[in-house]
Amino acid sequence: MLLWLIHLGEPIPSDPGARLFRYGILADYVVRSGGQVRRWAPTFVHSQKIYRAQQDKEISIGKRYTVELLHAKGYKNNISFQRIVFHRRMAKKFLRSAMGQGVPDVILCSMPTPDMCMAAIKYGRQFSVPVIIDVRDLWPDVFIDYAPRPFRPLMNLGLWPLFCVNKLVFRAATGIFGISDSYLEWGLRYAEREKGPYDGVFYMGYQTKTLSEDELAIEKRRWYNRGLQDQDFICCFFGTINYQFDLETVLQAAFALQNNGEKNFKFVVCGDGPLLKYYKQKAAGLNNVMFPGWVGWKEIVSLMELSKVGLAPYKRGAKMSIPNKPLEYLSAGLPVLSSLRGELEKILDEAGGGWTYDPGSPEQLINLLITIARDDKRLKEESEKARNLFDLRFSDDKIYPSMVEYLNYISESFKKCR
Repeated sequence: MLLWLIHLGEPIPSDPGARLFRYGILADYVVRSGGQVRRWAPTFVHSQKIYRAQQDKEISIGKRYTVELLHAKGYKNNISFQRIVFHRRMAKKFLRSAMGQGVPDVILCSMPTPDMCMAAIKYGRQFSVPVIIDVRDLWPDVFIDYAPRPFRPLMNLGLWPLFCVNKLVFRAATGIFGISDSYLEWGLRYAEREKGPYDGVFYMGYQTKTLSEDELAIEKRRWYNRGLQDQDFICCFFGTINYQFDLETVLQAAFALQNNGEKNFKFVVCGDGPLLKYYKQKAAGLNNVMFPGWVGWKEIVSLMELSKVGLAPYKRGAKMSIPNKPLEYLSAGLPVLSSLRGELEKILDEAGGGWTYDPGSPEQLINLLITIARDDKRLKEESEKARNLFDLRFSDDKIYPSMVEYLNYISESFKKCR
């Protein structure tokens, strides 16, 4: 099977300090099973707003694994007209560049973005290639949550063209994958049909990375030099610091804990994004909050080793179902403190491995933190449950072999019909 993978925001294996996400891990499993992979990605790196190259470039990852980098001018703000222009340029470049690259057996294209999905659909129609749309974000529906309520009708109107593109994409797609049940259902609603033989749910999955004892000691020392100590009750966060996260509540909790003399709690907020400056200003005067900025995988692994809980502070009404970050915490046996309602809340309630607090409630977050910090036995039990939950449901070897098998099934089904 020759699989094409299309995603505009993921790291690629040649990125410095790259941590592989869904398509990076999937590509390795495809190659391992004897298949071939061609990934399509931009030269522009979404997470860091830098360029991998200044022109189109082909990168060979291995004998059966190639990355095609397409160059287009990037953007500074995640919510901006420039980002929409970037997506459209990438879609056009993909259609031009794909014509000279042979014909794949199947295409897996991430949603977002509608433009890239439509380009994949057009290519698939022209060359009779099955195209699976992989729903990883509820785009552009999620942007409505960012707008103040009085402006949401206007936002709906402005996003109408993208809603229309989504309808065309999902109706024309061969199949739909979702990273959760609710995400698959969202795609099926756009398609206006029931679940079919080429639709499926495949969780994000996560690939655990480990450090040697010497590497771990070095990385821990770096965190000590930044002011952390072994006796601290460290709450870590990793992510793009944007409008979907409710870090306001976290800072309010940190402020109250500091004022109440609870000196052991430390909140380490890792990442970059449009609201980083705002939250740094809000945290002025707080000795228990740290903003290290963007961190590499070694820093992440070592910080999770030092931490007691991982924070998943989403805003009320957030449309995420089972995001990648909580899975990262679970992989390290780190209980999750989440404000996300829905599927993640249900899983944590049933299997353990974390707690859910009311979004926008610093009081609930504080009470949970103090209760957990004073009960070592419970914290240890939840840590064990977190790791067990990850091993049973979210590890890469549980998700990606079945995903490869399903893509092979789709590919073989279409070969018989040609």
